[in-house]
Amino acid sequence: MHFELPPTEEVVVKGIVRTELPYLFKAGKSCIRIGSSSIVSDVVIEGAERLHAALVRNSRSQTWWVYDCGSQAGTFVNGERVHVRELALHDIISIAQVNLGFLGNRLETRSQTGQGISLSVDHLTFNVPGRSRPILDDVTFTVSPGEFVGILGPSGCGKSSLVQRLVGLAKADSGAIMVNGHAREEVESEFQSLTAYLPQNVDETLHDTLTLGEEIDCFRRIHLARLRKQEDEHRQNADCLKVLGLQGKELSRIGSLSGGEKRRVGIALALLRQPQLLLLDEPGAGLDPASEETLMNHLRIIVDQGRTVLCVTHVLANARKFDKLMVLSRGKVVFFDSPQKLLGSFGAEDYGRLYEMLESGNCGTVYSPPTVDQSRQELPKIPCPATRTRIVGGYIKRFAIEFFSSNKHGLDFSRIFSAPMNFFVWQPLGLVIGLRLACACYFRTITGSSTHDVEMLGFCSALSVFWISINNAARVLVKERVPGRCLERLNRVPLASYLIAKVIWSSTVCAIQTLSFTLLLCIAARIPLSLKAQVADPSLAITSVWLGPLLLTGLLGTVCGLAVSATAKKELSAVSVVPNLAILALLFSEAVVRFEQGGDFYAPVAKSISVSLMPCYWPAKLMDCIQNGVTCMGEIWHLLSLSFMYILVGVILTVVCQRRNERVWDGR
Repeated sequence: MHFELPPTEEVVVKGIVRTELPYLFKAGKSCIRIGSSSIVSDVVIEGAERLHAALVRNSRSQTWWVYDCGSQAGTFVNGERVHVRELALHDIISIAQVNLGFLGNRLETRSQTGQGISLSVDHLTFNVPGRSRPILDDVTFTVSPGEFVGILGPSGCGKSSLVQRLVGLAKADSGAIMVNGHAREEVESEFQSLTAYLPQNVDETLHDTLTLGEEIDCFRRIHLARLRKQEDEHRQNADCLKVLGLQGKELSRIGSLSGGEKRRVGIALALLRQPQLLLLDEPGAGLDPASEETLMNHLRIIVDQGRTVLCVTHVLANARKFDKLMVLSRGKVVFFDSPQKLLGSFGAEDYGRLYEMLESGNCGTVYSPPTVDQSRQELPKIPCPATRTRIVGGYIKRFAIEFFSSNKHGLDFSRIFSAPMNFFVWQPLGLVIGLRLACACYFRTITGSSTHDVEMLGFCSALSVFWISINNAARVLVKERVPGRCLERLNRVPLASYLIAKVIWSSTVCAIQTLSFTLLLCIAARIPLSLKAQVADPSLAITSVWLGPLLLTGLLGTVCGLAVSATAKKELSAVSVVPNLAILALLFSEAVVRFEQGGDFYAPVAKSISVSLMPCYWPAKLMDCIQNGVTCMGEIWHLLSLSFMYILVGVILTVVCQRRNERVWDGR
């Protein structure tokens, strides 16, 4: 009788690293040898071959390459067997089942390059009043560190609502979210610093007029601390772009990139913060199958680097790329296991039939929620945040690049209508021309008083500067509400730094506008005009001394516009408020209508409003004092104190309203 022995299963023993890690590359060393022999190898791994692989630095490009030295077991980079490959930052080199993380100037173990964090959800429930069933119904699951989890389900099953509550954009009605065994409320700051979130509309978080290199540089200044060497920053940027297949795109404008490339840019920016948990809400939405396949492959590499990734998707074709799948149906978790068991668990022959079952709610539940492990583990080290000065500088640099970017139409003559020309030339010039014509047609034809002519011109100049400054500042906050500021809020970027940058930039633009307006006004006042309505050409003494009060007027208008922008809910409503404020400033200025202290009951009220509340009144009176000679310093200090009090109140109102709005926009 012949007996056939069962095939013996090959047992692969994991190697043991004998060299102390992290292993720092010595200066000038261009070859790092890895093997089991301490004589020929720099990094010794017991279980590998004598000379298994080598890392070699290219002398021209200064990039590192990995070479397999003819080993039988093979050398793997990010799970793929290679003979030779250029290395990128955070690549995982696997030799004898030992994972070494490449950090540019050193090798570390995988546990050192990316620790990942565990995420546990315990009986999470969320409902909307008036809805027949909860959006999230008693959701319980646990995600281990370094897992790639896909969240699937039909539209309206609660996928996006779940991710928003995981990341902290909104609160649940009941339930708990645990991070490494800690309640998220206890480690909220650490959790947000270690987490990156990409919404469905990630395109809106980018800035179309910036190039990819400028976008990365501004993002790094706002979110990350400065590295010791600028070369290290450039290398990190290049390595991150290479991982996501964006190398060579640094000079391309964000607006010219495809949808898939923009999503990869969003992921690249998130990875620069070195997050341990990455939450993505349908990153492949609107992409063609090839682009989505490429994106999923890149996410797989990120997971292999030790990070925890949760990805919402509606495409089941990429289901096998995940470590685990979570399937939602009508707010409930009905499946949470490996992708290979998905169809068999529901008895569905294909994914189309499975989706029909999920939408109808007749799929049943093949998932038994486990007991949430509450054993606490230490959270990874929090990346060092950027300083406030660096954040403000990053914002101002981004505002300046957007402002001075070339016209999108690309025609040469269209540049005369670009933002700088409109702000610094055409707006002031249009107002100056209108004032000069008004001087010729009105002044000294009605009052016949040269003194009142100068007073009237001073007020009209102040009103013009107030108008352009409040009009330009009324949209700067409301147009950047979501999702950009939401992501910056989640990334712990202080609101104060954002508002300081806005005030500095808006005030700078206003100061240049005011200077341009004053110069043009001085020139136009000396141009003679002959019109029928003019009785005699007015000799108006306009000097550069007016620049000071006009600058103060511009600052008042800027703060007023920021307060309007922080109060308004939509950009259109903010713009519609500006004419009303300008008309009120005109009517209650006492430059056009005199409020005499007579028997009229309303005259004292109007006088009080004019003196106390109208921001154009004080600079106009200040110009009148300067024009007629300073006779009373007390009156000047009184006007200045009223102006600065108005600026302080406007700043406080802006901060309070913007803080309240951000809590509303974030769903808190």
